[in-house]
Amino acid sequence: MTVATPLGNPLFPNTMALLFPSVIRNVIYGVDAASGALSGELITDAFNVSTAYVGPYQDLGLLGIVLFSILLGITALYFWKMSGVRGVLMYSVIGQCLVLSIFFNHLFYLPVISQVGWVMLFFRRDRAVQAIEGTVK
Repeated sequence: MTVATPLGNPLFPNTMALLFPSVIRNVIYGVDAASGALSGELITDAFNVSTAYVGPYQDLGLLGIVLFSILLGITALYFWKMSGVRGVLMYSVIGQCLVLSIFFNHLFYLPVISQVGWVMLFFRRDRAVQAIEGTVK
């Protein structure tokens, strides 16, 4: 059995690689590091499913897993405490990411996590929402 030695990189290239578009990812981490981060250290490409905690482990070892877990907990708690429809929808996206984190890191996967941005955009507290709720005079 082979165990990867953590990189000790505080930029978290293996964890954060999917959060950025490829152009920005290549600038931040370099082309070689970015492509290596996306592939992980799998025995074979047929085994393409791994937990969300593999990336943080490859970056900083057990400390990376602890920091990543704290980030997940704080993020989930923040959206849990939000009130209204906006908070429920945003927490449902984060909750989905947390449940599916045993298969993949959806929290930093741009197509999935961008749903939070869309919910913030569509349910922002402006005059149109207030007019719908009847609070504008």
